[in-house]
Amino acid sequence: LPFEQTHNDYIDKNKNIQFDYFFVRKTIFLRYSQGFIGMPGGFGTMDELFESLTLVQTNKIAQFPVVLVGKEYWTGLIDWLTGTMLQKEKNINAPDLELFKLVDTADEAVKYIVDFYSKYLLKPNFWLVYWMFKIFVVPFFYLVSLVPFFILYPISNVFSFVLYYLVGYRKQVVFDNLRKSFPDRSDAEIQKISRQFYIH
Repeated sequence: LPFEQTHNDYIDKNKNIQFDYFFVRKTIFLRYSQGFIGMPGGFGTMDELFESLTLVQTNKIAQFPVVLVGKEYWTGLIDWLTGTMLQKEKNINAPDLELFKLVDTADEAVKYIVDFYSKYLLKPNFWLVYWMFKIFVVPFFYLVSLVPFFILYPISNVFSFVLYYLVGYRKQVVFDNLRKSFPDRSDAEIQKISRQFYIH
């Protein structure tokens, strides 16, 4: 919205990213989030909140902590989710309501996120990706870089071996033919003449 096109005051200027398309913003937002904290907001907040819950619910992304701050603001929505969506219409299951936590203070929100990662013995996904990259991806590409050496080196040796004997055989044939053609010449002279027929 035109009156909301400013960055969050708590974001460092050098980390503020300008997106041209909203779906790219949401993709990056969800891809690198360590947790989702929903503050009282409008349609955009609801959009991002329910997209996060849907992706976790359908196992499209790994589960991460979702915290709604402000019981007074969110209670009406949760009552509707429980009474209408779950009990009356049966469009969701009871465990779906456990995908998020309702709190009132920042301390409660932080504690829930810390407890979440302690419970699942996981670090935030940035560090998980970092160590997976360091442990698996880097060695993989190192091994891949050695493949040409282990494949081409033996091939080059075989080729050199074959070429060496083929050239040596050709030299010998040329020498023998010259010996027959010039029986009165010495071996040194024939060797000198044979150099005109092959390249060292």
